[in-house]
Amino acid sequence: MTTTTTTTTTIIGEASSRCFICGARFSSRSSLSSHHQRRHARALLQILRREPANTYAKIFGREHKSVNEREMRFGDGIVVTMAPGPHFGNWYDFVNDEGGGPLSAIQRKRGVGFLDSVQIAADMTQMTMEDLAKVVAVPDEEFFQQTVFASCAGNVPSLIN
Repeated sequence: MTTTTTTTTTIIGEASSRCFICGARFSSRSSLSSHHQRRHARALLQILRREPANTYAKIFGREHKSVNEREMRFGDGIVVTMAPGPHFGNWYDFVNDEGGGPLSAIQRKRGVGFLDSVQIAADMTQMTMEDLAKVVAVPDEEFFQQTVFASCAGNVPSLIN
């Protein structure tokens, strides 16, 4: 008499086990989420924060109502910081007392989680996944300096079409 032992293995779906940007494989969604946080999210945030008017118009689905050198107002209490510094390109909702960067705005507006917000942000850049995989975030201080110099010169680089 032969005894057969069957082992059951849980297989994570292809979409959740493979990074859509660089193609790396992971055994769980939490590992994939950690990878996106460490490897891709910061670079995506820097790309999206370079042109906040375009970024937040796409996220909120409307153009801003007013803008000056310090802030951009979308109405309904939502303000995006335009003043050079560490908060440049971040949003805040004074009505709901919450804010953050483009990924948190995507999560809030679309009702999605972190992994989906990274996918949406990557799509917003209109860069190829191959090019996105090569993008490495610069240190925050360097990003702020680039942003200040570019905004003072009136030529913030356009990375989002």
